[in-house]
Amino acid sequence: TGEIERLREILFSSGRMEYLALKDGAKGATVASKEEIFPIPPYPCNKVDPIGAGDAFDAAFLVGMLEGKPLSECGFYGAVAGAKAAETRGGRFN
Repeated sequence: TGEIERLREILFSSGRMEYLALKDGAKGATVASKEEIFPIPPYPCNKVDPIGAGDAFDAAFLVGMLEGKPLSECGFYGAVAGAKAAETRGGRFN
């Protein structure tokens, strides 16, 4: 957590960032704003292929932000979408 706090301080010090999402695959994620930080546990899934899981996380996280949801809820949306994407084959043309 100390490393995440330092990274947060650096990235938010410019005043140009509002939110941060650090994804760590099957270990979950951390989402943060200047004021708050939330660990997001991994959502359970039967992993088939991780390709596309990060993109799905990002899309769901942004949907939550656009809908005005709390930051922790946006992170949860991302975790669920990423897990569900990992349960299918993705990014391959075969």
